[in-house]
Amino acid sequence: MNTVDKKLRVVSSATPTQIKVSSDSGSIRDRFFEPLITAVEAASLLTIHPVTLLRWAREGRIPHVRLGRRVTFRTSVLELWLVSNYSMVTTHAA
Repeated sequence: MNTVDKKLRVVSSATPTQIKVSSDSGSIRDRFFEPLITAVEAASLLTIHPVTLLRWAREGRIPHVRLGRRVTFRTSVLELWLVSNYSMVTTHAA
């Protein structure tokens, strides 16, 4: 098997951390390992202050990924969270 052609594939009976090198098309990295963003980047996307975002994460109000002491976020999960917590605000003319 050529090392250039190797792809990562999850073994169906494996735990999430077990992976198998395979020549199958498609990469697990492309499908599952979305880059994590920092609290500052996430706060910028949500147009809130980073301290507010970190407080919400600490309180469990927003989904996050904790890596040791570092708090990170996935943009796709933040988007789903935002859509599910979105409420339409309308103003009526008096």
